[in-house]
Amino acid sequence: MTAPLSSAGGGLSGPWGRRTWFVVLILFTFLLTNRHQWAADVRTSSDDGIYLAYAMSMGMDMDLDFSNEIRYGAYMAANERSPGGFYGAGLMAAPFVGLFSLVDRALGNPVIGDRDQFRHSWSYFGFSFATHVYFLLSVLLSWRIGAAFRERASRELVTLFCISSGVLFYVLIRPRMGHAFEFFTFTLATYGTVRAWEYDVQRRSALLWAAVAGLGVALSVAIKLSNVFVILLPVVLIFMIHSAEADGPSKTSGHRLARLFGLYAAGCIAFLLPVAILNDLIYDAPFPSQPQVYGVRTLVPAIDGLGDVLALVEEWFRLAPNIPVIFFGAEFGLLYSNPLVVFGLFGAGAALLGSAARNRRWMPVIAFATVVVYFLLYLSIVLFWKSTASSYGYRYLFP
Repeated sequence: MTAPLSSAGGGLSGPWGRRTWFVVLILFTFLLTNRHQWAADVRTSSDDGIYLAYAMSMGMDMDLDFSNEIRYGAYMAANERSPGGFYGAGLMAAPFVGLFSLVDRALGNPVIGDRDQFRHSWSYFGFSFATHVYFLLSVLLSWRIGAAFRERASRELVTLFCISSGVLFYVLIRPRMGHAFEFFTFTLATYGTVRAWEYDVQRRSALLWAAVAGLGVALSVAIKLSNVFVILLPVVLIFMIHSAEADGPSKTSGHRLARLFGLYAAGCIAFLLPVAILNDLIYDAPFPSQPQVYGVRTLVPAIDGLGDVLALVEEWFRLAPNIPVIFFGAEFGLLYSNPLVVFGLFGAGAALLGSAARNRRWMPVIAFATVVVYFLLYLSIVLFWKSTASSYGYRYLFP
């Protein structure tokens, strides 16, 4: 199923390898042709302003005191001292914002003392720079993932997959949002899972790569609370890879799966604990609810007992007739706005069920069940969101 990633990709010796100048060219082309990214005033755009406030506080001041940050719209967290949104994108952009703020300090630019003067500053540039870097790293990691299998996907196909996911708009046009960061964390979790499987097959320690998968998951949750279901992504991937083994499951299959799941669980816990601690420092709750993060806004009703669970299920079935709209709607229907999601989903399902029918094995059926559960969980988020893909709401179907 898998090939050693260190030798995969036709001579790509490292994440940059022989393509260093190519990647640098793309990076600076993105940056230099989008100078509006330096000038956009995001103080009245709540999401953009919130993420920038987190990035500047963590990167320039290295603290969680947001009293001197830009005005981030009307939304505050329930504690009324933190911006009303998740901090993950700001946390990931903070090192870049902090690095470029050194130029502002050296030049005496006013943004150092007055955050409202962020426009045209190097600190502001640092956020856009981070967005482009994470997107390009995602593409490069996707190349490595595509080269990991016997039937290798070409880099051109993988690149087409990446840019057709809808994320490119949030790299080139609205880079202060969290989408490019999510794209990276999802890719990182996938890459870590594939590498962990490869190392385990080679009877080498897979702990490091299982931890990388856990890091990708933890950062995804830090970016958006609704990314919590990404915890299941490595589990789905392991079942899918295992079910595609040419020789079928062996007598040691159960031990391998248990070992990999155990390593992955350890990696998740190791990185989710710091996220919980940071949540408590920012929102006064290690596992914050939506109202605690966003103030009064909430998409999913609070669950305090069995009655609330039943009410939530009833609401899901009430919204279920809108599922065809998500796939075939005239405005941002997935079938034409992101066909890779549609064909990828049904293609993976058909392949797994076909493998089960041909080989009379249960593993593809189990893998198919995990894919269905994973997709339904994210489909539920989209249903409750009640938002069109103009805000890229359907990105939750992407992982």
